[in-house]
Amino acid sequence: MLRFIRLRSASRLRLKTTPPQSRLKSTQSAATTFDSIPGPEGYTFQADMGTMGTIPAFDKAYRDFDSPVIKFLGPITQKEEVALFDVNDIRMLYAKEGKYPFGAASFNQASMNYFEQKRKEAGTKYTRGIAAQGELWRETRDIIGPGLMTDAALSYLGLITDAAAAAVDVVDLYKDNLGKWTKAAAYDMFTSVALGDNPKSTDPESTHQLAELVETGDDALSLSVLLSTYPKEMQPPNAYEDMVEKYETIFRVTRSYLESRKHDGEVNLPDCWFKDLKMVQGLDMEEIILLMPAFLAAGIGTTEGVTNWILLNLINNPEKQEKLYEELKSELNGQPFRKSAELPYLKACIRESHRLNPPGPAMTMRTHEKDVVTESGYEIPAGTLMWFCPYQVNRDPRYVEDADKYIPERFFKDAVKVSLPILKLLNLLLNSDSRNEKNHNVLIRKPWIMD
Repeated sequence: MLRFIRLRSASRLRLKTTPPQSRLKSTQSAATTFDSIPGPEGYTFQADMGTMGTIPAFDKAYRDFDSPVIKFLGPITQKEEVALFDVNDIRMLYAKEGKYPFGAASFNQASMNYFEQKRKEAGTKYTRGIAAQGELWRETRDIIGPGLMTDAALSYLGLITDAAAAAVDVVDLYKDNLGKWTKAAAYDMFTSVALGDNPKSTDPESTHQLAELVETGDDALSLSVLLSTYPKEMQPPNAYEDMVEKYETIFRVTRSYLESRKHDGEVNLPDCWFKDLKMVQGLDMEEIILLMPAFLAAGIGTTEGVTNWILLNLINNPEKQEKLYEELKSELNGQPFRKSAELPYLKACIRESHRLNPPGPAMTMRTHEKDVVTESGYEIPAGTLMWFCPYQVNRDPRYVEDADKYIPERFFKDAVKVSLPILKLLNLLLNSDSRNEKNHNVLIRKPWIMD
């Protein structure tokens, strides 16, 4: 088990200095037509996704076709979709997407249809705004963001620290199921930020009413993705009804909890994100309740997955665990995290874990309204669904020495300076501050409570 947050160190990773773009960039003078893009034929890729998982399926396609762009019969549209592995292609497409991108959430048709129905029934405005297009999408993001994504979020550090400490106190109860613990810990941190209240769902004895939702949000999201990506013949019986039941449970529990916090007819919340949404952004409680499933989907699964992989990487590399433990002990000495803390090894451990084990098969998905030619020289017609998949380069042994080893030292500043150009590229891929200045779209998002 973990000596909670312990780490040690191995040999420094050195990267070969041939950048991926030497292979990934097209050497042809004319663009490769869409029909000529290589890739698995027929339902091969979908079969690989079903048997081995989505990330391994992309890994296999990357190895088999050795191309910056591959084409396949996609699970989302059941038409030809593409995966892009070249970071320069991805950056170019981000820059060209305009003010209102058509993002990954927009392809979850099952959830979109259901939440549009709820929006009409309740007369709310933003219920499906996170997955909407155009000005509604932008307006929804502008309302949700200020109380969470700005410096205002620093006021929640105490809530997060307390929730994390309470979770650590009972981690020994989960020696045989650490994944269950990380999911509950992620949920407790989220509810602490959102509602200013920790249900302590990591404690098996917790009777807090919000503890009921630990699994529900993830179950609802999984069902909605299944309904949106798999043919009807491959869907389990009553999948849609089960999804609706999960969402209704989230509404019921959230509404009941907020009703219990009423005083003189007004919901009385401590300083928290939902209070900001209500008092500063002006959302009414019904609007917030109907947004809760989207918040759970965004705030739990990614944090859970990233935390799982960090812990597993540290467990499997005790020398790294010891080194991180010593840094945390020296810098914090048991005190809560503070913004001014100098924790370069912690940041390196997070980035290295993210490199080895990304939270999902793609950064995002996009379509464009116009035909595009990628920087690597491939034609992609308007409307084609594009998966942005830079992660495979990060584990390519042709460019990354000891690519499958967990060596956080690769992300030290001095290592970045001496290991150009490829380490600079990897640092870019994993750096949350890499943004398109015009559209302010994050290239890779750093894992956080609300990713």
